[in-house]
Amino acid sequence: MDGCYRRQQYDRRCDCSSCLRWPDASQGNERLISRDDGVNRCFALFQHDADGRTSVGIFIGGTYIFAQGPTNYADGNWHHYTATHDGVTLKLYVDGALEASVAAAGPMDNDPVDWEVGRFDSGGGIQYLEGRCNTVRFYNATLSLAQVQQNYQAG
Repeated sequence: MDGCYRRQQYDRRCDCSSCLRWPDASQGNERLISRDDGVNRCFALFQHDADGRTSVGIFIGGTYIFAQGPTNYADGNWHHYTATHDGVTLKLYVDGALEASVAAAGPMDNDPVDWEVGRFDSGGGIQYLEGRCNTVRFYNATLSLAQVQQNYQAG
C-alpha cells in the first residue's frame, strides 16, 4: 500500500498489527492507522517525523492517552508494529518487543468515525502515509506477548 487508504468500521477494540517501512518523511507525523477525523477521536498509531519515534494513542472519555517509544525507527527498514489495549493498559510493540506502555483504564471511545490506514483527514487537510505498508490486521481480542511475537516471526 503506497499512498493508498482503506476505510473500514470496527468495534471499540484497538488491537492491530502492521508491517511498515518508514522513509525520511517531512509532514509532521506519519499516520499508519487512525480512527480520528479531528473532531471524532478514538485511536492513532503514528511516527513523529522530527525524531522517528513511534506513538500509539487512544481516547477514553474524551481524554487522550498515549504511549511513545524511545527508539528512532525512521531507518528505511521494515518494522512490525502492534498496538494492544486490554481496558487497563495501552501497549506498543515494535518487532515483537514491548516498546512503550501506559495505564489506560476503560474502553476506547467509540465516536462515529471510520478506521483509516495510511491516511489522516483532520478536516483541515488530508495527510497520506509517506512510506510503505505491507499488512494490517485487526483483532477482536487482546493479543498476548506470545501472540505478538508469533505474528512478528511469521512476518
